[in-house]
This record gives sequence, C-alpha cells and structure tokens, in this order.
Amino acid sequence: MREAYLEFKARRASSYAEFRELQLERYRINPARLDPVIEVMDRALLESTIDDARALFAMALEKMSQRRATATEADKVQFFERRIRELRATERALPEYFNRRSEWAMERTPTGAYVIRDRKSGSIVKDFAANTSTP
Repeated sequence: MREAYLEFKARRASSYAEFRELQLERYRINPARLDPVIEVMDRALLESTIDDARALFAMALEKMSQRRATATEADKVQFFERRIRELRATERALPEYFNRRSEWAMERTPTGAYVIRDRKSGSIVKDFAANTSTP
C-alpha cells in the first residue's frame, strides 16, 4: 500500500529531488522492483548531474547482475546479459552526453534500451541496443 502511495506522489512531484526521494523510497520498500530506479535514471539524464546519473546506473547494474546470477532459464539469462551490456554502453557514454546535453536528449525506448537523440532534428545519434546485441 505504501509503495502505491509513493508512486502516486512521485507522479505529482514538482522537483527532481522530490521525485528521486519518493522513487528511491519505493525501491527501499520493495528492492525486487527495479522500475523506480530506472524511472529516476530517466529523469536524472534530463535534470540532474552526471554523478547522480552514474550512481543510479551503478545501482541498476548491481541489481540486474544479481538477477542475472540467480536466473535459471536460458532466455532470462540472455535477457539480463543483453540489458547489462546495453546499460554499461549507455553508462560509458554519460560524459559525452552530459557535455552535449543542450544539443542531445537521452531517452529510453519502448523496448527499454537507451538512445541519444538530437534535440533539433529528433534523429538518433546513438542507439545503445544496436551495438550490444551480440556477446
């Protein structure tokens, strides 16, 4: 119940700091759910600092690595391995992205992978899933 309340409050948060606090409280209540961390990462890419984004990526990568280690089905293992590669590639691009954030926007696609788009043209500058599909 508390987690649902926090999610509701986070949707209405007026600042990044409030949003971050509420979402990370959701994660502390239920660490099996990674979506609160991912949602904070998405917003941090637009509104926060590179250090904050790096800390959130580290948290997500740690949790995904834990899930990968406990996965027993081959398709789940492959899924987590692919997502970990994508997140690591995205994380490596953070310095360049933050240096060009006024020109670029990093966003998550419907498949969950990250891309960098040119703010003016909307064209994809980098697609992190495209470069990490093979081991």
